[in-house]
Amino acid sequence: MNIAPTLGACLIVRDEATRLPDCLQSLAGFDALYVVDTGSTDDTVAIAKAYGAQVGSFPWRHDFAAARNAALSLATTDWVLVIDADERLSAGALTSLRAIIADPAAHGRMLAPVIHNEHHLGASSTLHRVDRLFQPSAKDQLRRRFVGQIHESLREADGSPVTRSLVDGWHLIHTGYQDLNRMRLAKGERNLTLLQQWVVMEPDNPQACYCFGQELAVYGRYPEALAWLQRALALVSDPADRNLACLQLLFTLSAMGDPEGVLTVGTAHPELGAAFPDYWLIMGYAAVLLQQLDDAKGYFARAQTLDPALPVVHETDGARTWKPRAYLAQVALMELDWPHGYQEAKALMAEQGDKAVVQLLFVRAAMAMGDDGAVAELCQKLLDRWPVSAGLADKLASLLEEFGGRGQRLLEPFIGWPGGFLPVARRLSAAGQLDLVLTLCDRWVTVIGAEAWAIAGSALVRLDRLEEALRAFDEACTLEPGDWENWHQLGLVAMQLGDREAATVACQEALRRHPGALAAMITLLDLAAMVGDFPQASVLLAQARQMAPNHPEVTQRATMLAAFGIQ
Repeated sequence: MNIAPTLGACLIVRDEATRLPDCLQSLAGFDALYVVDTGSTDDTVAIAKAYGAQVGSFPWRHDFAAARNAALSLATTDWVLVIDADERLSAGALTSLRAIIADPAAHGRMLAPVIHNEHHLGASSTLHRVDRLFQPSAKDQLRRRFVGQIHESLREADGSPVTRSLVDGWHLIHTGYQDLNRMRLAKGERNLTLLQQWVVMEPDNPQACYCFGQELAVYGRYPEALAWLQRALALVSDPADRNLACLQLLFTLSAMGDPEGVLTVGTAHPELGAAFPDYWLIMGYAAVLLQQLDDAKGYFARAQTLDPALPVVHETDGARTWKPRAYLAQVALMELDWPHGYQEAKALMAEQGDKAVVQLLFVRAAMAMGDDGAVAELCQKLLDRWPVSAGLADKLASLLEEFGGRGQRLLEPFIGWPGGFLPVARRLSAAGQLDLVLTLCDRWVTVIGAEAWAIAGSALVRLDRLEEALRAFDEACTLEPGDWENWHQLGLVAMQLGDREAATVACQEALRRHPGALAAMITLLDLAAMVGDFPQASVLLAQARQMAPNHPEVTQRATMLAAFGIQ
């Protein structure tokens, strides 16, 4: 009689009291849970023990492989699933997992399921493969180990890679991107520092270059990201890795607003279209921006032709299903085929009405067809609550303004909905109606929190009420400590009030949250120069040049420091 293999889960955690319970609950039915804590100051350890986990401790050494190996050393089960506290195992996955590890064909392999990266309300999730399920010991019973300070990978005892197999029927859910500010606070400086160390130590490692470029793109440092991705593409030899690097290059060019670059690179790499539906969407979007609508329709249609059974490698949610339909409907509206565009928009709303792309498509189509009532109903449904999808209210407001007086009438109720606060406050501010901005902030601050405090702070600065502005930005930072912009604004106000020490601390906090925050870097440079700390100013200038060598603010500071003999 065959004995079913045992299954455990390995986690490394730190200060995850909020997210850990959902993760561990999703692992109900596992034979063992192994948790290594790297220095929590909250209830993380107590929570892990309450779920029956075997808990160990390991001091954080800026080395993910070392921490993973510490967790792996606890494992005595036949198989382990590596999972993070901000991830969940999909519902009903345990039966499929048990069947997979009982299959002799899986023996010795690294199994790679799909992970769904869930983003903020209304934003499409992304899907890609992750190496997570394996046997801690190989056939010869020698223990496997992780290598790599970051983006660690499993190796056999002799250092060779573990053979990989894709698995479906279950997946992981990653919630860490739902709050970008929290993610930046937790990971930004740490990950970028580790990745930069990696590329310094191994400048010809294509994986290091790819990961660094990908991380830079997450933080909007697109020129640097582009350079590292191009380097990765030049170095990589594995066809699958080359395709992935090229796809990320296309995503980055698209984010930079370079449709010509997208079409140049994409046309040179048509092989991407066989595996990545997003290739066709990126190409189509670039063609739309260049008003090449017939080409755009062809690209979008190709995304729909990919086999639904084709294994996911890396794609955005809906890239082979509803997204091509939505983009084709947008092209129909651009070609003034309003009835068809509206018909498709209504059908998509019935199927994918929680997606921001679909909601905005429906509003444009309904306005084109004169169905103002449907637009008013949808706007109230979307905005008479908080929180709302990131940027959705602003996009709705901008879209409605395109329709003149009709759109303005539909904008009027926004002031009475919490979700309409941001576009209304920004428009009042642009019109110089600062007292009305402060009144609006007072009305909604208890509901909206940090964003209302930040907008109030900006209005108070313009009214030269700096002490009040300082308190407003301090409240914003307290309520949302992961938002680098609030920290930077706090620093600017402190600098205006002559408190250079407080200004320096605030700007350093901004950079800790978002290492790519050029504005905070420039302010820190100015603060160093103001007190005559030219060596520090020189270091900051070098970092700013690396971020944006041709930015006018960087050029201006370089000229200023050159007058003092600082290069």
